[in-house]
Parts: sequence; C-alpha cells; structure tokens
Amino acid sequence: MPEAGEDLTALIRRSAPMQGDGAEALAAWAALGGLLPGGMPVLLRAVPDRDFATGFALLQAVRCHLLDAGPGYRSAVWAGVLEDLDARRPVSQPWLHARLAGLARPAESGSARAGVDRLAAHPACSARVGALELAGGAVAAGSAPAWLADLLAGMLGDLLERPAEARCLRLAAAALRLADRIGDPALAGRAAELAAVLPPFLADPAIRATLRPTP
Repeated sequence: MPEAGEDLTALIRRSAPMQGDGAEALAAWAALGGLLPGGMPVLLRAVPDRDFATGFALLQAVRCHLLDAGPGYRSAVWAGVLEDLDARRPVSQPWLHARLAGLARPAESGSARAGVDRLAAHPACSARVGALELAGGAVAAGSAPAWLADLLAGMLGDLLERPAEARCLRLAAAALRLADRIGDPALAGRAAELAAVLPPFLADPAIRATLRPTP
C-alpha cells in the first residue's frame, strides 16, 4: 500500500512502462495494486488534465493487474470508472475511461450499456468513439440489442447533419464499422448515406475494417 499522504500522481508516473522493470517502478506498480480495485476513482482523479503520459501509465498498470483478476475485481474497476464519469462531467481525458471500461467490460450487454451511455453523452469525439467500441461487445452473430441500434442510428443521423468540417472522421469510421457488423438494413441505409458524403476511403467497407481492429 502507498504511504499515507503519498502523491498519487507521482506514484502513477513512477510505474510508467518507460521506467522499465527497476525496483522503483515495480514498487510503484505494486503500490497501485494495493489501491485497486476500490481506489479506481481516486487514481483517475490523480491524473492531471490533458496529461496523456500519466493517463497511459495508469492504463497500463490497471491492465496488468486485471490480467489474472476475477469477476468481482473487474466489476469493481468498472464501477469505479463509471463513478468518476458521473462525478466529473465532462472528464478531460475520456479516452482513458473508455479504455479502462473496455478492459473491465461486463459480459452482459445490458450492464455494458451504462458505460456506453455515459461515454456517448460526452462532447469529445474520442469519448463517443470509445462508446461505440465498448458497444461492439454487445453485437453477436450480426445482431444487436434495440438500445444499441437506436444509439447508432442517432449518431449516424447526427454525423449526416453536420457540415463536413465539423464531422469527426474517427467517429464516422467507428459508426460505419459497427453498422457493417450489425448488418441491419435500416442502419445500412443510413450508413450508406453517410459514406456518400465522407472521404472515399471510408466508403469502402473492406478498407474501413482495416482502420482499427474490431472490438
């Protein structure tokens, strides 16, 4: 466990992969493990705004501690991520919450929806991309729950209505990829409308599929 009053930001930074496997880095990694899973919200708040390096270090530490974790541990990490998303609206680095949520994602699609909805409501493109990537786990054998189809239809419609300069191409690509996976005719129609006004490379499903591995 970390010592009382220890600077958690500094602790996270000492655990960063760039520090290698020296004694200090390993001690920091172990100390973070002593705070997990229940301390997930506290650790997230210790990451300074727009500090990617510290956020990435925390992500890697949590990833390692989740490798052999059981369902209860994963559930606690998931709950901690949602707690921080609720407490700080909007969080400054939603990509971090999206990645952590993906690592600890519940098996049940209904439970995953709580994280998807929170990320989808964030104004940042990276958050909404994370929402769709997280939602991808609810797609099975070419079908998706109604709530996901509704969410995706809304995002496709919003992207269509935006002027070209205001469209987030990462979000457009993620939405089109998910529509390709689901295969619903209504979604496919909306996706085709969107693809028609996007750069040519996004109009080809085969190319879209290679832009990022499916979740």
